[in-house]
Amino acid sequence: MNYEDILLNVICAKKLDNYVGLIINRISNIDINKVLSGLNNYAVENNIRFYVSLVNKDEIEHSYTNVIIEYTIEKAVEWRSNPQFANQIIVFLDRESEKMHSLAEFGIINQRDMSNYLIEDCIKNAPNEPIKSFWLAIKEKISLFPFPMICDYFNNTNLNDQQDMLNNIWRLRLIKDTKLFSTTSNSVDRLEKNHDVLQKMASLSDINRRKINSSLMKATKDKDKLKETYDLIKKYFKFHTPDILKQLDMVYIEKLLEASKEKAKKTPTISSIKGKDDSIIRSKDLIKSYNKAFVNDDKEELEELKANLDSIKAFYNNLNNDDDFDSTEPLELKNGEYDNKLLIHRIVGIEEP
Repeated sequence: MNYEDILLNVICAKKLDNYVGLIINRISNIDINKVLSGLNNYAVENNIRFYVSLVNKDEIEHSYTNVIIEYTIEKAVEWRSNPQFANQIIVFLDRESEKMHSLAEFGIINQRDMSNYLIEDCIKNAPNEPIKSFWLAIKEKISLFPFPMICDYFNNTNLNDQQDMLNNIWRLRLIKDTKLFSTTSNSVDRLEKNHDVLQKMASLSDINRRKINSSLMKATKDKDKLKETYDLIKKYFKFHTPDILKQLDMVYIEKLLEASKEKAKKTPTISSIKGKDDSIIRSKDLIKSYNKAFVNDDKEELEELKANLDSIKAFYNNLNNDDDFDSTEPLELKNGEYDNKLLIHRIVGIEEP
């Protein structure tokens, strides 16, 4: 169905609401002659006349038996004052006009109305409940889908075939997701998740990306498909070519997002840390022993102090550079006051921001 046919159907439906007139507001990409021809046919069939004002548009060369054409909003205001013309006035506007307040009783038709018309038609003619639920979800989230997008999907998809609807879902800037038509999933929730998933991928931090790359290197199942998916997403963000989306599947994107998450780090208590013995030195005691080493100028204890500092430095180097480093393991440091090594958990040192 082309833009002109959709607009004519919306006009005829709105006419039933008995407005004084109708304003076609900012609907571009239509062949005005086709619309006027359709209006004329409707008028002839119903033995009426339409009074059409094409505000600020070029004059039409063709004339119509049952469509009177003018080109100013002032003429529409004049028609409005004549009760005989009620419900037969149509004004085409490409931009706001100072005199629109004079046409306050007019109904307004915009692209959202055209989208609603197509969606309602799909709901009405849905062959099964999953497809009907899908269109009901689209209707609820209609603000996410501009009319040209919906029209493109409508005209290039077999709307009675769920698989074909999935294969063409990229036309709605969505990703193939079988759960959109599942009887056990909420269609609105899946639609929201589908719409948001690319934004989440676009906003990944460097740490998140490193985690994905690390997961891809270690993956044993679906490794090639996951890597292909990640490469396609990066390509999409680079070129913004919609048909790239038709190669993606939500199953693999959800796996990538899961891999990007930072794992919750355990915060063990001192009592939960097990060393080679039960003596767990606290930071205050460790600092005292270091102070004593400096005061006494004990070379052996100073060497132990240096070794401990090197251990801490290595710990934080691993923490910052190795995505898989287990930072919940305690540091093993030597206390200068004792001969044995004791386990000091990292919470006694510098905390991560």
